[in-house]
Amino acid sequence: MKALRSVGIAAAMVATVTAGFAYFFEPRQSVLAFGALFFASAAVMGTVVWRCRRPLWAMHWKQALIMVVVVAALFRIAALVAPISLSDDIWRYLWDGQIVLEGESPYAESATERLERGLGDRDLYEKLNRPDAQTVYPPLAQMAFAAAVGLEQAIGGASERWLRAVFSLFDLLGIVALGLVLVRYRRSVMWVALYAWHPLAYWEVAAGGHTEALGIVWLAALLGFAASSRPVATGVAIGLAGLAKWTFLVVSPVVAFFLMRRRGLPAAVLATVAALVVSAVGYAPFYTDRLWDNHLESLGLYAGHFSFNAPVYYTLRFLLGYREGITEPVSHITGPLLTAATIGAVAVICWWQDGTRRRLFSGVAWSAAAYIAFTPVFHPWYALPLLAAGALAGWTTPAVLGVVIVVSYTFYAPWMSATGQAVLMGVQTALVGIWAVWEFGSHGLRRILERRGVKKARIVAEFLDGQESVLDLGAGEGFVGQTLADQGHPVQLVDVVDRNATDLDFKVYDGVELPFDTDAFDVVVISYVLHHAERPDKVLSEALRVGRKVVILETVYERGWDRRLVTVLDHSANALRGMAPEPLRLDTVDGWLDRIDSVGGHVESWRWLGRGIHRHIAVVCRSR
Repeated sequence: MKALRSVGIAAAMVATVTAGFAYFFEPRQSVLAFGALFFASAAVMGTVVWRCRRPLWAMHWKQALIMVVVVAALFRIAALVAPISLSDDIWRYLWDGQIVLEGESPYAESATERLERGLGDRDLYEKLNRPDAQTVYPPLAQMAFAAAVGLEQAIGGASERWLRAVFSLFDLLGIVALGLVLVRYRRSVMWVALYAWHPLAYWEVAAGGHTEALGIVWLAALLGFAASSRPVATGVAIGLAGLAKWTFLVVSPVVAFFLMRRRGLPAAVLATVAALVVSAVGYAPFYTDRLWDNHLESLGLYAGHFSFNAPVYYTLRFLLGYREGITEPVSHITGPLLTAATIGAVAVICWWQDGTRRRLFSGVAWSAAAYIAFTPVFHPWYALPLLAAGALAGWTTPAVLGVVIVVSYTFYAPWMSATGQAVLMGVQTALVGIWAVWEFGSHGLRRILERRGVKKARIVAEFLDGQESVLDLGAGEGFVGQTLADQGHPVQLVDVVDRNATDLDFKVYDGVELPFDTDAFDVVVISYVLHHAERPDKVLSEALRVGRKVVILETVYERGWDRRLVTVLDHSANALRGMAPEPLRLDTVDGWLDRIDSVGGHVESWRWLGRGIHRHIAVVCRSR
């Protein structure tokens, strides 16, 4: 298949360049070159996927999932070549891993306190950031840290590379789980490529080494279990996600409300209890009297003293009068305000849940986005859960965020000024915001079109009997036909341009001769199409030929001024659908009825649907 070959060539090229760069350069020290490689990798794979989208989305799910996972593995192997450069968190992971292997709790004391007792590797200690702070990485992450140290001791090699390999393996399992959830709910596996092939994912997991990789598989699992109405399994997955990294728990209220709306309060309670039990069991082997005090101390340090690439936080701080090096810190105000904003946003998302899978997936993505928006510290790898949730929700905005966020690595460069950082944060926010407006504006337009389709179909349904077969002529996005199909009618879509947004069978025709036999359908539906047709009389005659009955919904005018008004409204509405202005062949009621008669049709009935700003009628006719 040509599409597979194109993907293979592009992936091989990106992986080769990635491995070559990783071998010869350190990304943090060559940040501009790294950024260029990052953008180029995203552009190459994005272009190939876009150009080959039809055959790729049409692939059998098993073939597509294998392809996605193989390419994802190739990228992670290439990034694994890189030295530790993007982040130094991994040294703390290995320090904790050594403690766990020795049978002690990593939560009992800080690295400095441990070293003062004559314990621990001094060379590793020197690499730690904030060695005086208590570790907060949860138990499942601690087990992965210990596994990497154990692999080094048993087999050899570098424990940091073993740990990044463990993260990569978990990440690949997460990709498989995301793909299976998409398959379960009859969506293309190719959506998971938004995460699996994204340079942010493989650079931050395989090169940077971050614990988010351990939680993606449980995020996918909890969404799959919740959507299948399995509360206990959902709760177990939530607990395991939290044991991988606490920040995954921001989605748990949304999942609980989904279960409550879908299955009732007992289901939400069961999931919550299961999550708490799993969390307790996970922490039990590591329990120490100082555990919670040390956790609270570290979280307080994190919340009150650190900030990075956080436009909302910096804007709020500025508005509160804070000036670096001049005024007193305002973290005692910003912290509660941002926490309240996050809780408020998640509460709204919870209230929005209605028990449908679409809102569950979107709600989880929105809650991950809310956490990122209001946190004072936004490192690039924090976007990984949003990137994964976005793939399930069918969003591209997280992928755009994942691309532009790489510029934040320049903030570490000695030549980057505070003004430069502010400008780049503004550029990031603007680009992501513009894309989000475009994407979610499109989603909003789709919902409007779907609702309009339902209303039109209700009118058409008044003239249908039983399970009559229907041809939706000039189907557009297909929402009228989809509604009729949901009511049990066999539906065929046809139009001069393919704008089909449904799974119904669709055919493109030339606007003149319909590719169907005479009397092929019980009913032909022409919904607000005739005034757009270049040859409306021909459309009418063909409809009368292939259908035993024709139902027409059509715009009309009565005076010159309302013809001009409806022309402006029609062009404006269709511009939102991406349609260029075109001549409209509007007519009066008598004009349309005369046209039907002139092509051999007999009008059985007609009635007004509205005589306000939009004057429109419904006509039922047959061939004489």
